[in-house]
Amino acid sequence: MGRHLPSAYMRGLNYPNDVNLEAIAKALGVPKLDLVPESAMLDGGVPNFVNVSSTGSGMARLTIDTEIDEDSAMKIMKLVREGQRKKGAA
Repeated sequence: MGRHLPSAYMRGLNYPNDVNLEAIAKALGVPKLDLVPESAMLDGGVPNFVNVSSTGSGMARLTIDTEIDEDSAMKIMKLVREGQRKKGAA
C-alpha cells in the first residue's frame, strides 16, 4: 500500500477496501470497525463500502468494494449487466 492511500483515507477522500482495512487495524492493534467513520456506517454498525455518484444524463457510477455472499454477488452482476445493455440500447 503506497503512502497516498492512508493519506486519502485520513482526509476522507477514500475508504480502504476490506483487505487494507484489516492490515491497518492489525498494524495499529485495534478492531477494524474502530477505523471506519460513523458517516460510512449503515444502520446496525455495518460498514458501507458502496458509493453511487450521478454522471449526468440519467446515468450513475456505482462502486462496490466489500465481500458478500456469492449468491448476492451474482444477482448484483446480473443487474449491472442488464443496466449496461440498456445503456448500449439507448
